Amino acid sequence: MKSLLLVSLSLMLLLHKATAQVCNGVLGAPILNLTFGQGNASQNAYSPLSAYAPGMSSGTMFQSSGVLGAANTSALVKNSSTFGPFPYWAASPDHTGDPYGLFMGLNMPDNAGVVVVEYLMNDLCPNTTLEYSIWLLNLMAPTNPTVGSSLLQYPNLIMRILDPANNILAQQTTGNVPIDVTWHQYSMLFSNGANTSVKLQLINNTQGSSYGNDLALDDITIRPCVPAAGIQPKLDTTFCTTTTRTFNATLTPGVYAAPVYQWQYSTNGGGTWINAPATGSTFTFTFNTSAAPAEYRIRYLVAPQGPANTGNCHAISDTTIVRIDTMVRNFLPNDTVICNGTPLVLQANATHAVGYLWNTGATTPAITINAPGVYWAEATTAMGCTATDTVHIRANAISSAALGADTTLCEGQALELAPTGVPGTTHYQWSTGSTASSIVVQQTGTYWLRLYEDDCQSTDSITVTFAAIPRADLGPDLKVCEAGSVTLKNSTAYPGAAYRWSTGSTDLELTVPEGTYWLSITNYPDCRASDTITVTSHSCNCTLYLPNAFSPNGDGLNDEFYPLNEPCAYNAYSMQVYNRWGQRVFYTNTPGGRWDGMFHMQPSETGTYFYYIKLTETASGAVKSYKGDVILVR
Repeated sequence: MKSLLLVSLSLMLLLHKATAQVCNGVLGAPILNLTFGQGNASQNAYSPLSAYAPGMSSGTMFQSSGVLGAANTSALVKNSSTFGPFPYWAASPDHTGDPYGLFMGLNMPDNAGVVVVEYLMNDLCPNTTLEYSIWLLNLMAPTNPTVGSSLLQYPNLIMRILDPANNILAQQTTGNVPIDVTWHQYSMLFSNGANTSVKLQLINNTQGSSYGNDLALDDITIRPCVPAAGIQPKLDTTFCTTTTRTFNATLTPGVYAAPVYQWQYSTNGGGTWINAPATGSTFTFTFNTSAAPAEYRIRYLVAPQGPANTGNCHAISDTTIVRIDTMVRNFLPNDTVICNGTPLVLQANATHAVGYLWNTGATTPAITINAPGVYWAEATTAMGCTATDTVHIRANAISSAALGADTTLCEGQALELAPTGVPGTTHYQWSTGSTASSIVVQQTGTYWLRLYEDDCQSTDSITVTFAAIPRADLGPDLKVCEAGSVTLKNSTAYPGAAYRWSTGSTDLELTVPEGTYWLSITNYPDCRASDTITVTSHSCNCTLYLPNAFSPNGDGLNDEFYPLNEPCAYNAYSMQVYNRWGQRVFYTNTPGGRWDGMFHMQPSETGTYFYYIKLTETASGAVKSYKGDVILVR
């Protein structure tokens, strides 16, 4: 705080006198809003000034520490307690209450008339009335011991506007800023005349070095005076068909002598605006359902001169809102029939619809009906457009596609499939691809038929099985020993089939003497096969007669060695021949097999050879063997 120097400034300060400005319209959006930016949780003081207040200059000495310990100093902080300790200094955030919002502190100079803050504004519209406003806080705490004493000095500023030649366009004093730890806004109106650039200044208006004269500065703002820009008609409505509307601009008279317009529209809720080809006071726009659903916002920019979308020169009108939507008129199925009382689903499919109301009271997109009649539905879009559609339902008792029960036939047979009692207007579709009224099948499978009559259909299926015909095979004719018997059976057993022998037996096997016999086998459902066999008798005493010599010399007489025997049945036969050294020179397991005297494709030597024969009689099952010697003669 400063020491006391009592000087009366009210007689020393001669203020510039200017014609008081009046805003005949409304104050527009700020074209300058210098807020000094944002701080953070950990830092108290911020620098340099140019980083947080671009374009602004100060005649004070900037303190990066944030402490205002001497006159003619300044700093940037987020809370005024940084400037000095309580109870001498007030503790406050910025004027919005943001704990991280920055503002500027000023320990004012001792001399009045010193410019403490200056800012140059460019690109202004000429002959515009503007508002210059600031927020101030007296940094002296009410608990300061000097409060109420004659030593106290209140901060007091001159708000001044200069033209490019430094001529004063307007100025106004703030008066003494109260000691109440409260932010106060000070504002003034001015005209920039023909100038597109002006200089904003804040000047110390207190002389002396007593206690006090310390303040905080926040939000230097410039707002243009613009006409109240209305739009007619002011809408917030929905069109359900393509519609053309003309909009008119309405302005507060006398604010702009020769207003220039730029109409705009937005299709994303005002996020972005598109310039329309309209620069007069009226704008005609067609809201086409081809773009539906869509929401349009219509507004215009207006300025006293130059392009209306120049940021520092325009007013923004009120906004009118038009939604465009559409609804197809035919969204229900075509008129149709309900078949044999079968439930029928009616599905509504209206573009953009978000809700339905049926004459049944249902509110779902689809309903299920069981009776003929007239049904209608009303569809509604999210924007409120509606449409109604109707469908007529007739009854139809379609013929049944009954194919009968599943059935089984024998291989090689055929089955005709055909429903009965079907009128001639019916269309057929078989699973085989046929469209005839009947089909003939000869293979196992499941077959279906679909009948079509007047949008109705009936379907049935049948499984047809073709059972395999059994194979009756008793084998070749047989011989048995005299007064003997043999057991007959089929080559393949069919346990589930019915057997019937010529003897009347139904067993799987049949033991018989000599004679002719037949077997009939019947499989499900009635597939039959039969076979016949003849059994003859003969002598079963198999006595072999073997020669004691043979001469394989190729003269056709006695050239081979083999057993001579009476006709009889035997099996498991084998004959082996060995030379005198025990080497096997011949082997056969074929009954009646003969040795031609060769060994390894060479004629065997003359001499004695030894044979061994073994066989099993077919009828008796007896195993017999024969051995002896034979002389090979050349």
